Amino acid sequence: MVVYSFLESYDWAGKTLVAFCTSGGSGFGRSLDRLPDSAPGATILDGLHVSGSSAADSGDRVTEWIAGLGL
Repeated sequence: MVVYSFLESYDWAGKTLVAFCTSGGSGFGRSLDRLPDSAPGATILDGLHVSGSSAADSGDRVTEWIAGLGL
């Protein structure tokens, strides 16, 4: 909820949001469902979930994901 409160406190018009997380298994869950409502006007790109157990070896995956965002 604190992330939604943060997002709702700013004007996201013309801004780009890219979600990323590490977790023990749940991934984003339903966390991304409210992003469009909490950050109206933002462009929301595909996020990346890295499992906590593979985080140490995820450098190449993260690099490829960032390159693919087209930012």
